[in-house]
Amino acid sequence: MDWTLILNKLKKLKKMRYDTELADFLGVTKATLSGWKVRNSVDFDKLFTKCQEESISLDWLFFEEDTTHAITVQNEQKWNEERNFYMNTISEQQQTIKELLKKIPNNSDFQNATIVPTNSLSSEVELQL
Repeated sequence: MDWTLILNKLKKLKKMRYDTELADFLGVTKATLSGWKVRNSVDFDKLFTKCQEESISLDWLFFEEDTTHAITVQNEQKWNEERNFYMNTISEQQQTIKELLKKIPNNSDFQNATIVPTNSLSSEVELQL
């Protein structure tokens, strides 16, 4: 997942011109926002909470181009279901990777590797040996 695209999509939706405006909107410093873009990661809780407060559909934010369905009237249960779906997707991907790591032969350099998630909705992880 390209978080810079997601953040820019949110910035465009809210008619913001500068990253400083987006950082203020998300309740973070401009340096934090810049760090997210460099590392291609975000603070899920901050992003999801702000989307909930503003009634911004997570489905739209992650998957749709058209802004027609960007702002939705969702009840809290529906929004929480969306959030849980995305968070569970990340957990499931991490679990799959852990299971794959168990299949690596004992004499492999990767046997004692540690999974470090990249805070992304993709299956990207770093392996620390």
